[in-house]
Amino acid sequence: MMKSEFIERTGFEPTAAEYKQIEQEYMGTDIDKDQFCKQWVK
Repeated sequence: MMKSEFIERTGFEPTAAEYKQIEQEYMGTDIDKDQFCKQWVK
């Protein structure tokens, strides 16, 4: 998932360091982008 996709889905604009961590979490899951973002917001 690209950073812009994450921002679009969550409304949160992470720093580069924050996004790196978010991306690592996302890559470690087997769920789609939309579901990941919904869970992340919660």
